[in-house]
Amino acid sequence: GVEVGFTWHPGADSQHATQVHVRFEPVPVGTLVVVVHDGWEQRADEPDAYRMYQADWVGVLGLYAAEAAT
Repeated sequence: GVEVGFTWHPGADSQHATQVHVRFEPVPVGTLVVVVHDGWEQRADEPDAYRMYQADWVGVLGLYAAEAAT
């Protein structure tokens, strides 16, 4: 598979960045996308931010899946 990684700190200083790793793995019916978003200990709002992004990734990946299916 292929993997891409980047830091994530929208509207915040880079010292508070989290890390996002996205891996694309071929499977018999398409592509499996695995997202790992970690480094939450860098954020003062760690528990709240983690819950918010956990929900947001579901929506973002759903939009990508819908677009890929067209």
